[in-house]
Amino acid sequence: MFDLPLPTHPSNGVRGLPPGCPSGNTDLSHPFALTLSRRAPADLLSGRAVPLVLTHVATLAEAMQGAIDHAERIAPDAAPQLLALLDRDERLVLAGAASDHAVAWCHPVASAAEARGVVTEASQLRAQAGRAAA
Repeated sequence: MFDLPLPTHPSNGVRGLPPGCPSGNTDLSHPFALTLSRRAPADLLSGRAVPLVLTHVATLAEAMQGAIDHAERIAPDAAPQLLALLDRDERLVLAGAASDHAVAWCHPVASAAEARGVVTEASQLRAQAGRAAA
């Protein structure tokens, strides 16, 4: 699990492909999708919190390279962005925080118990960050 805080920021209301999108490939026949998490309160309240698909690619290596390319286009002072690689059935393959020319990938899990542990750890970190910000 990475330890970068991912604050929520107001949504600017703009939809579609974000600047620096790797390719915007929408070919659904490709098995992997690179997505960007929508965590802004406006998105959460409006039901648009589903991830924004940046591109569809044929291989996991291409998806990871697309994530790195996306991170290289993020301004150095911008907040980290949560990227996820999903398979054809929209199952999480890999996730990471992209910021300032790099992606900090989460360690994959092999079981539901490990996944619950990651969620618990993330919740604890989020709570600590909330207390520190207050």
